[in-house]
Amino acid sequence: MSLFEAKEHYVFHKRIESPRSRAQVPDRGGDRLTIVIHDDGARELYHFLRKSPDKVASVVTLSDSEARQVAGICQQNCSDG
Repeated sequence: MSLFEAKEHYVFHKRIESPRSRAQVPDRGGDRLTIVIHDDGARELYHFLRKSPDKVASVVTLSDSEARQVAGICQQNCSDG
C-alpha cells in the first residue's frame, strides 16, 4: 500500500481485485471517503461515519464522465482559493 500526504490528511491508495483501485480519504471530523475506481472509468464513492466506521452511511456511483466533471469542479475551486 502506498501512502500519499494531502495537506493535513493522508490518502491511502491500494490495488484491489478484479482489477480496480481504491483510495481512502479521512476528513477532519473523522469520517472517511472510500473511492473505488473501475477499469471502465466508473467510480463508487462510499462515505463512512466516524461513529460507525464499518457501516456505509451513503454511496454514490459516477460514470467516467461524471467523475471527470466532479474532479474539474473540485480542481477549479482549489485553484480559486
